[in-house]
Amino acid sequence: MNKLLRPLEIVISIITLALVILALTNIWPNNPFIKYKFLIVIFSIAYNRSLIKAYKNRN
Repeated sequence: MNKLLRPLEIVISIITLALVILALTNIWPNNPFIKYKFLIVIFSIAYNRSLIKAYKNRN
């Protein structure tokens, strides 16, 4: 089970990082993430911090 969850966690972390970059920059015209950039950044920080705690507790 751990071998399956670890790559999934990495993929979700990369997706949240990409969303943060899209939300904080104006790369894409009419970007729908601009409105929710605060929530996206808070979610990304919370998700990644919870992953770090879970990984430390697992080892």
